Amino acid sequence: INAEYMGSKIKKRIQDIMSTEVISSNIALANLSLLQESDLQLKHYALQQLHKNVDYCWHQVSEHIVYIEELYEDETFPHRELAASLASKVYYNLEDYDEALNYALESGNYLNLENTDLYTQQMISKCVNCLLYTSDAADDLLCVDLGGRRIIKKT
Repeated sequence: INAEYMGSKIKKRIQDIMSTEVISSNIALANLSLLQESDLQLKHYALQQLHKNVDYCWHQVSEHIVYIEELYEDETFPHRELAASLASKVYYNLEDYDEALNYALESGNYLNLENTDLYTQQMISKCVNCLLYTSDAADDLLCVDLGGRRIIKKT
């Protein structure tokens, strides 16, 4: 294989990646703007698209995380679990694993423990650490609120 041919293939691949990132960026911005609409179907569509592409656009979504959190917190919003899952994945990419776990635990079937991806493995690891912390605290007779929704030790 000659070097010129390989160089052109590499250049083409870089261009493909760059154009994909630009397209993902534009799609993310368009969908983020749909979150501001009053139409619930538009919001649902936007959340679905952002969720599907979160690995490519999490940095943009993170700048608008407050809107996603508001959708999750709105008990009348029918797609709260999807909003929680999206928020979880954004926080995961921001390396805020405690917040990522908080939202993952609220994301219902969107957290599929059968997945072997890094995100799911990190969430499982955080759960195990939380369980061990809770167990240790109970063994040490420290005050543990077993009725609480979340007990997370910062590690």
